[in-house]
Amino acid sequence: KLPKLKLPAELTLVEDRALHYSDTDVNGHVNNTRYADLLCDAAALQAAPPGTFVKGLHIDYVRECKAGEVLSLLGCQGPDGFYVQGRDSRGETRFQGRVTV
Repeated sequence: KLPKLKLPAELTLVEDRALHYSDTDVNGHVNNTRYADLLCDAAALQAAPPGTFVKGLHIDYVRECKAGEVLSLLGCQGPDGFYVQGRDSRGETRFQGRVTV
């Protein structure tokens, strides 16, 4: 069994992200590859210096997401990567992760 990610306490809102049909798989759930996209977007990797590459991803899927939902992406820089937590409109965690570059 893989260990769950331990998030830092100091998460702040990065963005509210609407989930669309193009984010989903044939079952109508957000495709698992899209969680990596959400994580990297919240970490603002587009602003990273040239030559910066993703070294590792750790993603914990907590509960399925569907098109039409809006996730609040909260994040912070930690000592070993950028941490992100996706919460629904009720404040419940749907996924959490860490990206290292």
